[in-house]
Amino acid sequence: MIDTTKMLLTFLSESVTDLGFDKDQITFTSVHPKDINGTKVAQVNLYLYHLSDNSNLRNMDLREKPETNLILRLNYRYIITTHGLEDESESLVLLEKLGELLFKNPCIESQTNQAVLEIVMDRNTPEFLTNLWQALQAPLRPSLNYIVRKRAK
Repeated sequence: MIDTTKMLLTFLSESVTDLGFDKDQITFTSVHPKDINGTKVAQVNLYLYHLSDNSNLRNMDLREKPETNLILRLNYRYIITTHGLEDESESLVLLEKLGELLFKNPCIESQTNQAVLEIVMDRNTPEFLTNLWQALQAPLRPSLNYIVRKRAK
């Protein structure tokens, strides 16, 4: 089974040079947001905060469509934040460029070509996001939220 978080982090870290940033100057992590403490190094954090059923599959008779069995039944919900650049506006530029990158690449293939990740921006209300950050017990930060679905190739 392909690790979804690792696959996303690999894609982001390998693509960051295409965004105009030096790969060696940015650290990529997947830790709880409250565990990030005043880093001086640029950091992109990808945090999986929720798993849910893929409701699109719930009412399908999978016996009639065997190709649908290739789709895994979970939605992975991630929050992406950037930290540690000298100027906060630089962190926002990096976050914006990551959003553009994921918009232009809504499907990512694994390096082993065994799986594909489908990436969709999670369009939540500001109230939801405020509640999410409160539940995470971390200071509110600009962030991007995505729903990721993994399917076999």
